[in-house]
Amino acid sequence: MDIPVIWIPADEAQPIELIEVDREDLDTYQRLVGGNIEVLPLVFPPASYFFNEEYRGSDLAINPRATQVLWSHNPHYAGCDPIQGDVFITGDVDPEGNETAVPGNYKELLQPVKFRVDIVTGSDRRWVSNGVIHDTRALAEAAGQRLFENWTQVSKFRVVPDSTPTRERVEPLAE
Repeated sequence: MDIPVIWIPADEAQPIELIEVDREDLDTYQRLVGGNIEVLPLVFPPASYFFNEEYRGSDLAINPRATQVLWSHNPHYAGCDPIQGDVFITGDVDPEGNETAVPGNYKELLQPVKFRVDIVTGSDRRWVSNGVIHDTRALAEAAGQRLFENWTQVSKFRVVPDSTPTRERVEPLAE
């Protein structure tokens, strides 16, 4: 039975795609990740996250988009090693143990993402932004690093999708 999944290639020049796969075809799963599969749970909302089990120490390219998804949708893995290689996401497993269609919430990944830099200054306990939007995470990270190095009031910075709510409180664990 075919189900829709979200495929996130490591090559950021390639788009994230919604594709149909046979949920019982292990060869297709392995082809999508370029080798043997490993799966982790996503929890917000429940889904399954498939990647190449031999990614650590391999020559597979780092996949910043898939890493961000993992960090955002399963707090247990936030800040862990970046994922390398291509990734795909299915829905959670059904009572018989079969993967299901990817939840609609993840389809927002198909939209182009822009990034902004949020900073914390002095004793402020909220993330703030100057509203400048960057086309790529790398450009936003470079801008954040420049702010951090050149503005002594900046105590920390983060790069977030521009859709992230503004003025979020700084979490104690993030310090």
